[in-house]
Amino acid sequence: MRRLCILVFSLLLLHTLAVQAQSDLPLNATNVIAPRANGACGAPLLREQEQEALAKLARHPEWRDAGRLQKTAWNFVVGSQRSWYADDFRTRQRYLVPSTCRAVGTRCYIFVEDAIWLDRVSQAAVDAFRNAFDSSTPANATKGIYQTDIDTFGAPPDVDSDAKIIIMILDIKDQYSNTGSGGFIGGYFTSLNQITNPQSNLAEMVYIDANPLPLNNAVGLEFALGTLAHEFQHQIHFRYDTDELTFMNEGCSLAAEVICGYPIYDQSEYVSETNVNLLSWQGELSDYSRAARFMTYVRDQAGAGVFKPLVQNTQDGVLGLDAALQSIGTPLRFNEIFRNFVIANILDDKTLNPAYGYTYPNLPKVEGRLLANPNIPTTNGNVQVWRKFAREIYGDESCDRH
Repeated sequence: MRRLCILVFSLLLLHTLAVQAQSDLPLNATNVIAPRANGACGAPLLREQEQEALAKLARHPEWRDAGRLQKTAWNFVVGSQRSWYADDFRTRQRYLVPSTCRAVGTRCYIFVEDAIWLDRVSQAAVDAFRNAFDSSTPANATKGIYQTDIDTFGAPPDVDSDAKIIIMILDIKDQYSNTGSGGFIGGYFTSLNQITNPQSNLAEMVYIDANPLPLNNAVGLEFALGTLAHEFQHQIHFRYDTDELTFMNEGCSLAAEVICGYPIYDQSEYVSETNVNLLSWQGELSDYSRAARFMTYVRDQAGAGVFKPLVQNTQDGVLGLDAALQSIGTPLRFNEIFRNFVIANILDDKTLNPAYGYTYPNLPKVEGRLLANPNIPTTNGNVQVWRKFAREIYGDESCDRH
């Protein structure tokens, strides 16, 4: 019986073996969480803008500190009005958004686009944002998103000489229409706000969408708060590593949602098709499903303590993960984690082996192919392979990672 189980596991492992960090699309500078339903990743629309910003930052590293040296803290109060630059994902242009500060927290200023105030965003929603960021999450009633994320990943940058993070709630200009068609973008962080530029806000900012999910109801609010935890991780990640492999950076942000106690990203996109290169990134909803699941598994097996050294070391991809695992003293490495991850996705039963299951409850298992008739013709298929090429797995400097 044991040999039969091993054989079954081996066949299933072969069927789902799929890891490859092919030339990922440049995404790190502006990291966008694709919504869990009818969503599309808008980050590629900002790719040229962000690549240019990072290139300028590489040539002029002093620009990181330029804003901080030119100003003192914002010191906004409730009622302060300001127009902030945001991104139009339809035209690939930046534009100014008139907004008003609706709350000042211990760790944040919360601005809301004037055009949507009281229509899609109420004061109660703003207060919920402030409480979640400053004080309390579903995972910990005494610790907010800010403290949870910095404890897990590290400290954010500070380009504006103000320790408070600006949370900008707006109707992000994306492909969503009021008829209900088109994808929408749940939120984003852009590094353009971290350097001297005519259209830079020179501030630590995250953007949160309020359309189509209204923040005045529980569903929209929960999604938005998970997105806030997600985007704040991207801001932290930018401080330490500006060119991390997209899968790893997005995976950390998706793990931030789970660590803060918000629901894991919808898993239906991954469990229905696991034959895909694990580390690749095309900006599809399935990429988010896969990254959320893998990084949640890493957390469950190695502990949340692995994320800070992962974010703060400048090695990318598998090398960065292995360095982080080594730094926390665990013998686990990527090869073993991936092998057990595949089995856990089939079994999810820690009583058989602690490595063969999740701490996160009630995850859907991968969907196998049921053959009711054994008399089937010979068929051919392809399995995405794991090729250990530096360009594709280990984040070689000569290749695109994102």
